[in-house]
Amino acid sequence: MGRVSRAVIGALLAGGLGCGHAEEFSGDRPDPSRLVGIACDADADCEQSCVRDQRRFPDGFCTLVGCRSNTDCPDGTVCVRNDDGICVFPCGSPLDCTASFLGRAGYTCLSASGFSSEGTSNVLYRVCMGD
Repeated sequence: MGRVSRAVIGALLAGGLGCGHAEEFSGDRPDPSRLVGIACDADADCEQSCVRDQRRFPDGFCTLVGCRSNTDCPDGTVCVRNDDGICVFPCGSPLDCTASFLGRAGYTCLSASGFSSEGTSNVLYRVCMGD
């Protein structure tokens, strides 16, 4: 699976909803893994948790739950306010969320509210989620 260029990550839309904060990402996203990103049916398929919301995460999505800052997530992922805070992949366009990256179809690049590296709430990210 390929990696996303630094330019695409740099193009990530991350304007603040209320505080004007913008998050910068300098590294590539990691490949999907049991930690964040592979398909799953149960928590046992993942390092921590399987999110099984078919609308937002088709075929399940391994992730870390309970993040309150991007520093709680693996490098190259961001913390969004889904359920109790989860780590997901940032994107710049729908092409960043293709089956060739995630290993399955049904994902696109959507806006989601999240937390910054400094723990600021109300940051808007573009992330790979179900279309």
